[in-house]
Amino acid sequence: MTFLDITRTLTAHLHRLIRSSRPCEVALCPPRILNLNPPRHTLQCFINSTQVEANADTGAEIDLASPEFAARSEFSIEPTDQQHQFVQLADGSIASISGCFRARFNPSEKPSTETLRPRAHMKTFHILDGLTSDILLSRHQIFEIYAFVEQANAFSEMERPDLHADLHLIAWLNRWRSKSGSRPIQYTSISEKYFAFWSEIDVDDAREHRLHQQRKVKASRIPIQVDREVAEDKESQRHDRYNQRRQRRIQTHNAEMALLGWNG
Repeated sequence: MTFLDITRTLTAHLHRLIRSSRPCEVALCPPRILNLNPPRHTLQCFINSTQVEANADTGAEIDLASPEFAARSEFSIEPTDQQHQFVQLADGSIASISGCFRARFNPSEKPSTETLRPRAHMKTFHILDGLTSDILLSRHQIFEIYAFVEQANAFSEMERPDLHADLHLIAWLNRWRSKSGSRPIQYTSISEKYFAFWSEIDVDDAREHRLHQQRKVKASRIPIQVDREVAEDKESQRHDRYNQRRQRRIQTHNAEMALLGWNG
């Protein structure tokens, strides 16, 4: 963001931004990796009546919410449609969307009288496990509310970067697959399917291990013992849910491979 800050591209010179095709779309490959740096600024906004500090990510294509925030806010979770079940993350891995909810989104600063944009409107937030912020706003949402212009005073700078990193450059996996003219991956052999599955498990395990260690460190730094124990318990439960999902995936995979006659 340093270059954009210095050149004021996102504030005084929005006209410099143009829509262009990503090279990866031309090459029929997943989006490129940008970075996994933690956000330096958060945007104060409201989801229904709940004030949140959102990560405004100009590299994301969808609005996201953490499962912890969705549960805490007691939203009615709906299943996603077939087109919105997976996302491509910045580290090249694939993650599943666990559901979605509709809620009123409202930036903390009132819009100027010169715009016809409504003050509050309904938005769909997709739930993605592993977020290190309650809400992550997509670039579409950021530019729709003129976040860096009208809502400039609602940004707050993080006191110090920690070990956590949010997810950047998030794109619908189905969009990439539709552009490549393919549906779910077709494997040429049973062994290819077998090794592809375990490669995906390895990537997910590495990502989960990193996240688990980060959250344990964060919880250990909470000064009040009761709050620290609550945070540690919540993280333990989240980690257990990951292991349970992992076990179900492996059981399903093993059953499928058995039906295909795999005995490796």
